[in-house]
Amino acid sequence: ELGDNRSLTKYQERMKELIGGGPQAFLQGLFPVTLESDPDGPGSILAGMISTMGIKSTPNCSCRRHAIEMNQKGPDWCEENIGTILSWLEEEAGKRKLPFIRTAAKLMVQRSISKSRRLKAKKEKETNA
Repeated sequence: ELGDNRSLTKYQERMKELIGGGPQAFLQGLFPVTLESDPDGPGSILAGMISTMGIKSTPNCSCRRHAIEMNQKGPDWCEENIGTILSWLEEEAGKRKLPFIRTAAKLMVQRSISKSRRLKAKKEKETNA
C-alpha cells in the first residue's frame, strides 16, 4: 500500500491503460515510422527488390515515404491502388533518368503484395499457435 486508497496494483493498472498495446508498442509510437518497423510490409519488400537491382533511395527522393505509406495502408490498399504505386515508380524513374517498363514494375509490385500477405499470414499463424 502507498497510503490512503493508492496501491502499486492500481498504478500498474493505470500504466497499462496509458500504454495500450504494451511497452514495445508504446515506445515505438514515440519514434517516426521506418521501413524497418514493418519488414513484412509490401513497401519494405518492394524497396528491397528495387535495392537488389542496384537502385538506392536518396535523401531527397520520396521512395521511403511511399514505401512506408504502402506498409501502413497494407496489401489490400496496395492492390486496389496499384496504378498509383506504378505512377510513383514511373515518376521516380523519370527523375533518375532510368528506363521504366510498366509491365515489369507491375509484376514487382504484385509480387511484393503477394509476399507481404504470405509473410504476414505466416507470422499471424505462429502468433496464434
